[in-house]
Amino acid sequence: MVFCAFAQSMSFGTSANAVIGTLCFWRFILGVGVGGDYPLSATIMSEYSTKLSRGALVGTIFAMQGIGILAAAAVTAIVTACFDAYYPSGQYPSVLPCGCSKWSTCSYECQTLYYTQIKASCPPETDFVWRTVLAFGAFPALCTLYFRSSMPETPRYTQFVEGQTEKTAAAMAEATRGLDEALSANLEQNVSNMEHNHQVAAKTHNDDCDTFQQFLSKYGWQLLGTASTWFFLDISFYSQNLFQKDVFTQVGFIPPAKFMYALQETAQISKAQAVLALGSTI
Repeated sequence: MVFCAFAQSMSFGTSANAVIGTLCFWRFILGVGVGGDYPLSATIMSEYSTKLSRGALVGTIFAMQGIGILAAAAVTAIVTACFDAYYPSGQYPSVLPCGCSKWSTCSYECQTLYYTQIKASCPPETDFVWRTVLAFGAFPALCTLYFRSSMPETPRYTQFVEGQTEKTAAAMAEATRGLDEALSANLEQNVSNMEHNHQVAAKTHNDDCDTFQQFLSKYGWQLLGTASTWFFLDISFYSQNLFQKDVFTQVGFIPPAKFMYALQETAQISKAQAVLALGSTI
């Protein structure tokens, strides 16, 4: 994820289509990494939580997506404001300069003047705005990499997979440091219960799923149902980002694009996304 976050910000090419193609390639690879981290984060949180708090804590994991949208909107607004201050842009031309109603009826001089006004509203330095915003995505990936490499195994993993009771107790002690005595005693009881369950499971080991084929034969339909419904949800949920700017314009959140230059439109869309995240995702 760290590498792809930097790589997508360096999507260069000899044409606009080459840049878009390179960007889509790195975004696809990044999506694979983020999609793999989703269930891993939920699994770690599930293994650290109790039965009473598991639903709320796992829900908090996915609610962090709203926090991420807010952070991305804030970074976009700050970067856009900085570039707009150092590289002033002109107003995007909303009408043809010669007063023509159709492009086909404009003279060559009128078309040239129109292209000149468009270039003036979007200086070359503007190209680094979206690259800078995308490069900032490497920071949370770096934080994730650090915590993944430094955090201990979950107590349930050390108990049921490794079978190390002492290591499980140490992990629980680390996780409950600073908690009140009643909660710590409850978690210690959970450790003893896990040890008992592990001993019972060892006696009935032939009923477990030792291989992936056995797992598929036992839980294949549940896995297919969960994966397919999640896949179709992602299609509808994430594809809406492609049309958000049009929806924002239709409902009056932002002005039409023809009345804004590139940096102004970027700032307006980021603000609208922040408002939407506050009202729905978080």
